[in-house]
Amino acid sequence: MNNFQKVEQNVYEQSVGIKVHSNTHPIDSFKALSGTYVNLYPLNLIQNIEELARDLFPLKITDEFISSFTYLPYEAPTSIEDLSYKLSSQFGTQGNIYYVIRIASKPVGWIALMNIGLDDGVVEIGNVYFSADLKRSRAATEVLFLLLNECFTLGFRRIEWKCHELNLASKKAALRFGFQYEGMFRQHKVVKGRNRNTLWFSMLDEEWLTLKESYLAWLEPSNFTQEGQQIKTLQAFYNEKSA
Repeated sequence: MNNFQKVEQNVYEQSVGIKVHSNTHPIDSFKALSGTYVNLYPLNLIQNIEELARDLFPLKITDEFISSFTYLPYEAPTSIEDLSYKLSSQFGTQGNIYYVIRIASKPVGWIALMNIGLDDGVVEIGNVYFSADLKRSRAATEVLFLLLNECFTLGFRRIEWKCHELNLASKKAALRFGFQYEGMFRQHKVVKGRNRNTLWFSMLDEEWLTLKESYLAWLEPSNFTQEGQQIKTLQAFYNEKSA
């Protein structure tokens, strides 16, 4: 039986959840996270936001670039100045920790830890923008590994992933990364004047033990051909290690 399913009886012979001794440590918003293929650098450490925006903004605005923002709560940036403003204001949010994603020294996207609840040991990974250089790459998977590992190491019990019901790419990514589908919040939000039904996914601390081993095995250089194609999927490693 999983921990989240365990129950106890109180003095009134009612079923209650098991006792939780919370020991969640705050996330260091000034700590960079480094991997083999990618590095995550806290946005609040960036001194020259305009230079960062210049490096992130595409040489040519394409349909692929604009469509990357369809399901994000803000419009695609229209200029370097617009992107600089969005970055400097942290996309109009407060209390989130944003990371600039770098391959070598080149910024290729951003991602955030959101809705941080230390008392409950819950945090959400969201506001994800992966450039064309990052999408469908081993570096993208390592981005998730670095954030998941950092949060679970700090004692978080639950990590969430949420997306628009119609965002099929995000739904597919959540499942591939090892999150479990929990359900849909109907008419959850109005985003850009349109209805949003929100899908909820989660990963629990007890699940991370096996998932971590699977991530590490998948990220090994020996799991890729000379052309960079994976030999075994992340799901295949997980199935083996959880058997």
